[in-house]
Amino acid sequence: MKYKLVIFFSFLCFLHANEFHIITLEHFPNVGMFASANQVLGQLYLFDSGKMAGLSIHFEKNGLYYDPSLGPNWWSYYFEPICLGEKRGANRVYPTRDHYLQVWAQRALLPRATAAYLVKKYIHINLDIQKKIDTFVAQYFHDYMIGIHYRGTDKGNEAPRISYETVFEEIEKHIPQEKPYSLFVATDELAFLEQARKRYPTHVIALDAHRSLSSGLGVHVVNKNHYLIGEEALMDACLLSKCDLLIRTSSNLSLWSTYFNPDLPVILLNQRYRKTLEPE
Repeated sequence: MKYKLVIFFSFLCFLHANEFHIITLEHFPNVGMFASANQVLGQLYLFDSGKMAGLSIHFEKNGLYYDPSLGPNWWSYYFEPICLGEKRGANRVYPTRDHYLQVWAQRALLPRATAAYLVKKYIHINLDIQKKIDTFVAQYFHDYMIGIHYRGTDKGNEAPRISYETVFEEIEKHIPQEKPYSLFVATDELAFLEQARKRYPTHVIALDAHRSLSSGLGVHVVNKNHYLIGEEALMDACLLSKCDLLIRTSSNLSLWSTYFNPDLPVILLNQRYRKTLEPE
């Protein structure tokens, strides 16, 4: 796989060490939180590998999470600003649409360990959100924690839909008999959370978050509180990363849980139709 990475990057001949890239969402304004984060991660890999002089993340007024009352760059709502490298003497470049597509493709080739290294080095959650995450963990994460991520709604066009019963059957295999346990459930689909609470009435923990009532519309599309949707997604991903075991369906959100904690044991119940090195 390392050889394939070398071959792949040899084709990115349009990248030069004297370029400073300004990363926006101008060409892809409707991608979700962690699809955007994947783009950032791919750009960081190129910078860390010495393939550009520097980069800044500035999503301007584009994207699902943009809120004019909070400023023009929604990345900075959730993460510390990223501006790396040297601008002086470098050519400032706004990448093309094709460049972004190629960066998403190469990010899918990164091993989990490499992605986790880049996240730890360059991507830092804003302090106020991190405090909310830490407070939630201190309040609820006391037992053996099984994290459950069920990505429903509009995900069926990217990966096979998994039945609720399949998820519950997998949970049953991993419930410890000798110690207390809790289930942290992260899902965009309200019906799944309701079924989980019926099945495990005293064990389910979840954020009080926006969820979709429809099996066909993503929560980030149907809800208009743009900032909160993003904060809830980020908190879900981070809280899943703090569990003892993660049972997940294909999703960038819970894939990023494994970037926040690369040692997290994971059971993946389905994979995207488009294969990647690290299944999304």
